[in-house]
Amino acid sequence: SHMQRLQNLQYRANQLNREGGGVQKIGSIIRAIIRQDDNPSPQLIHANAKPQDVLAYLTDQINECNAMDDKPEQVKRIIKRLKKMVKTSAACPCCTREFQNEQELDVFFNRMNELGDEDVSELMTSQKSQQIAPMLQKYETWRKSVSEHMNEHLEYTRLLADTTEVEQLIEKDGNSEVKDLEAELQSAQSKVNEKKEVASELQQLLTAVNGIQDVAKRMWEK
Repeated sequence: SHMQRLQNLQYRANQLNREGGGVQKIGSIIRAIIRQDDNPSPQLIHANAKPQDVLAYLTDQINECNAMDDKPEQVKRIIKRLKKMVKTSAACPCCTREFQNEQELDVFFNRMNELGDEDVSELMTSQKSQQIAPMLQKYETWRKSVSEHMNEHLEYTRLLADTTEVEQLIEKDGNSEVKDLEAELQSAQSKVNEKKEVASELQQLLTAVNGIQDVAKRMWEK
């Protein structure tokens, strides 16, 4: 029956929405994103956001953090490549201007050496990397959790939709039963009214018969 199906759907939904379960974990992550990020794509990240949209958002954030985080080995590889380009072309690899003398070359190589030195390079000792690291770790942890619990959340969402559909069917059946009862009541009331009319007619007939009997009795007494 519809009622039995509704009870089964509600039971399973409560299981999925248990305290500490996947559905609540994803909800907590969504709220944390909204609190942390100033403008986290409101068309995607909101209280009822789909887990797949949350996963896509976190992946974008992770990619942005990785692009912003200049790791020492990456910086050193780039510096080495730039120095090699200068040795083969004798021109600045950034603006393509040719170096005019040895002094300009020395200035360039000294600057490249400083940028490649972890102790003095602003590319590798900036606060930016220190700020990005914890954010990156947090985004990666959230993405892993959303990915692990996505199937539970999707099932929960389907159950809610099915529950609403079954409730509508039950309401429809209830309205139909009410109409049937109203029709039965109207039919019964009609029959009662008919019986009342018959009883009234019988009462009138009885009264008439009694009157006739009284008249006849008086005539015989005379």
